[in-house]
Amino acid sequence: MRSRLILLLPLLLLLLGCASASPSPPTAPSFSCAGCPSAPPWAKCGSGPGPGGCGYIPPDQPTGQPPPDLPPNPTCDGGYGRQCEDGLPPVANPSPFACSAAGSTPCGLGPSAPGQIQFAVIGDWGDNCCKPSCANYVAEMIQGWSERWPLDFIMTTGDNFYPNGGQAALDPNMQMYDWIGPQPVAGQTPRFFPSLGNHDLYDGCCGKAYQEYFQALGADSPTGTPRYYKYSLPGGLIDLYSLNADVSEPDGNTQDSVQAMWLKEELGKPGGAQWRIVFFHEPPFTTHSSGASPNMDWPFAEWGATVVLTGHVHAYERIVRNDFTYVTNGIGGVKGVDFITEENGCTPIDGSVVQYNGSVGAMIGVATAEELRFCLLAVDRDHPDGICVDNFSFRR
Repeated sequence: MRSRLILLLPLLLLLLGCASASPSPPTAPSFSCAGCPSAPPWAKCGSGPGPGGCGYIPPDQPTGQPPPDLPPNPTCDGGYGRQCEDGLPPVANPSPFACSAAGSTPCGLGPSAPGQIQFAVIGDWGDNCCKPSCANYVAEMIQGWSERWPLDFIMTTGDNFYPNGGQAALDPNMQMYDWIGPQPVAGQTPRFFPSLGNHDLYDGCCGKAYQEYFQALGADSPTGTPRYYKYSLPGGLIDLYSLNADVSEPDGNTQDSVQAMWLKEELGKPGGAQWRIVFFHEPPFTTHSSGASPNMDWPFAEWGATVVLTGHVHAYERIVRNDFTYVTNGIGGVKGVDFITEENGCTPIDGSVVQYNGSVGAMIGVATAEELRFCLLAVDRDHPDGICVDNFSFRR
């Protein structure tokens, strides 16, 4: 009898343990962490002497020291973003490229009107961890536009929450745009459409804070999360396609990946919007030689996109290849100091029409049934609405 009890004891303990264990709560869809990048060692703020003496610490730079002045680099990959330096809005120099007439207001913004959608585009705007920050100046400029000529939404080309995508960066950054209601609500038309950048992925498991904040956009994503998604604006004028260009994307970032085949199918569906805007972080090509992601060189025009908007490089560049337009807009918060201009000994790549890195800024988009118009407005301390650096449009 005693030997039977001894044999049964482990089974009894196992049954008791199972009875006392509570079921695991369901978890929201999330990234697979395989291959998820870790933060680079320099992705942190450091403060130095003098007003505005702070910025990201580059490799081999002692913590607490301001970044050094980097010499022009003829290979086009020198330079990195730094904060505004004197506590004032920057000056939009060197002198911006001339813009053709775009109306009496910035890019022809006007009152809310049926059949017209107005919006702003910001990229690499989340660099708000040190003070003074250029990101605030961009947000104030956009808010000023919207107070006079209402904007329907804001979209981003990634790197929303420096340095590592954590909650500590998300909260103050989203407060800069609380006037537009940035957090999406299920069943309501969103006012803020982000795309993932590499800095948004460094904290913990691949963009947890980003995914939770923008979770409602997952309703328009095959993944159930806002890693990549489509949203059709009411009225049939604009379809937005946000992609995850990062190599850690479980559904891939190459032309034959699951993510790419999803985009091809969505763009090819009949009855789509008049204008189809694809946006993501790492550009497929750029004059900044180390900023491109060749994996993202997909046949967007062939699949039916109108334009591709990207970020990552802390500068502005418009490239036209085979009559299709690619824009890099990475100056939403970090003053551009990347050496991508001919004045710095760098020859623009094939198809590059405009390169600008003299200040921070944002793009304006205005859509009607006949035209999709874009302008880049650079922040300038003497011009609160900004200075027009570039404008272009698509017509039906």
